Amino acid sequence: MRFSIIIPVYNVEAYIRKCMETVMNQTFRDYEVIVVDDESPDNSMAIVEEFAQAYPGMIRMIHQKNTRQGGARNRGVGEARGEYLLFVDSDDYVSPCLLETVDWRLKETPCDILVFRYAQVTQGGKQIALETLSNWKPGVHRPEEDRSVVTMPSAPWNKAYRRAFYMESGVSFPEKLLYEDAVGRWLYAKARTISFCQDCLYYYVQSPNSSMRRKNSEKMLDILKVSDIILEGFRKDGLYQAFQTELEASLVDTVLFVLELINASEPDSPLQRPLVDYIRDHFPGYAENPRISPEMKKGLDCLLDYDFARYHSRFLKWKQFKEWLAGNPVISRLNQWRKRGRV
Repeated sequence: MRFSIIIPVYNVEAYIRKCMETVMNQTFRDYEVIVVDDESPDNSMAIVEEFAQAYPGMIRMIHQKNTRQGGARNRGVGEARGEYLLFVDSDDYVSPCLLETVDWRLKETPCDILVFRYAQVTQGGKQIALETLSNWKPGVHRPEEDRSVVTMPSAPWNKAYRRAFYMESGVSFPEKLLYEDAVGRWLYAKARTISFCQDCLYYYVQSPNSSMRRKNSEKMLDILKVSDIILEGFRKDGLYQAFQTELEASLVDTVLFVLELINASEPDSPLQRPLVDYIRDHFPGYAENPRISPEMKKGLDCLLDYDFARYHSRFLKWKQFKEWLAGNPVISRLNQWRKRGRV
């Protein structure tokens, strides 16, 4: 079997039908779908059952006690039989030519991990932004030669993983923790080859109910536990020294991302202090790290003084404005026109 698609399911009754429709209507047929029911309280699995009956032998449903998304993915990996693994979040959807394109790219450039582009979309399907992968050229990259791969976004769903490599790596998702995706950086460092392609094959739905957008809570500090797991893994595998600059920059960025989520809605939240303390204690040399931008360093300097209100007004608002500009279609077209004019 060529591919195993792993879909964790928890409380996604409003989204799972579209997800399953796109997964089952692929132009490539040599694959299995493993749906892991993470003790979902709603009608999600009844909808999956409809698809299992319509596509006999292609869908396996696994029921387990709730271990959150990380544990559900781990269970799916353990049950998989395909040569390559793909993960799909149950509130997202995929291109109908996902597997056909991935199969073609893997034959063209065999690798441990294949990375493809994705689009951020609204619940109605309107495109918000398109991931460009502009920092990495198409083709094969070797982490020991191009350590920057450790800094790429860690989400598992815009990638295909060679199952033999994945199992040999010893890397698994932390269970019952938020931000478990960040362990992808550990996996990247252990890969022999990573290939990038410019095909947009995945649609990441921006949902107001996403765990990334919920009201501030103590669970957001899970990022510190996940970061500890990653640091320990790099040291255990003898990878820390080689990847230290890239790893520390990416972890600072990840912790800062969570802090910004909190700061955006509650500038005086006490949850910010332990995040700042973690950066201070674990990455004291951030000011000398060439992978951390001067703008980010200025913001970190402000945070290390615990001046969260000033950070909110001076740095976060400006960053949000620049992100809005980057995602604005009019600005994007003007930039494309300007670049063409330079050629």
